[in-house]
Amino acid sequence: MPRLRTILDTDIGSDVDDAMALALLLNSPEIALEGVTTVTGDVLLRARIAMKLLRLAGREDVPVMLGAAKPMQEHRPVWLTGDEGSLIGREDSELRPASEPAPAFIARMVMEHPGEIHIAAVAPLTNLAIAMLLEPRLAENVAHIWLMGGAIRGPE
Repeated sequence: MPRLRTILDTDIGSDVDDAMALALLLNSPEIALEGVTTVTGDVLLRARIAMKLLRLAGREDVPVMLGAAKPMQEHRPVWLTGDEGSLIGREDSELRPASEPAPAFIARMVMEHPGEIHIAAVAPLTNLAIAMLLEPRLAENVAHIWLMGGAIRGPE
């Protein structure tokens, strides 16, 4: 059976859920992790967290890209909690993500491999939205989008 080519779009940080999603993808024989994209807040710190976890798993071959730090429309402040950098030490300052922006990576991968790329989005969907603006045919060429639900907020 062919492996599902997957991109993890994440706001990995102090909560364990995204780290567990990464571990699950890395340890699932049916998944081929093509890349990790970070979104929201300090995306470089989030990328370094992902890169450190990938290094600990022996998977430094998986590229990590920086995505959008802020939502496309800021109706209210983004709520962040916890110590996002507690996993990262001085020795991790050399960790450098790939130079391609996350939305461009998502759009490129989907369009270069139509019907093959799955996206696991466990974060705000800003990178996906920007990727769809960059490449309007993305929705018809992505294999599947798996997402962790969130909230839709209307006027107050």
